[in-house]
Amino acid sequence: MLAYVDRLTLDPSSMTDSDVVGLHASGFSDAAVWEITFTTSIFAMFNRMADAFGLEPPLHLLDALERP
Repeated sequence: MLAYVDRLTLDPSSMTDSDVVGLHASGFSDAAVWEITFTTSIFAMFNRMADAFGLEPPLHLLDALERP
């Protein structure tokens, strides 16, 4: 699944039917493949929108990440 997500994120135009066959061979259903693809794609869209508009996370969230 992670190889599929990586390829979809970094080189989406290279995706082929064999990528989905690999997920099915690993036990993922059609519904799971749809969910994996949708979730990956929507996060990519959100990140691109944030990058395009220069959006940054709220400072209190960044501070929380830096705490041990």
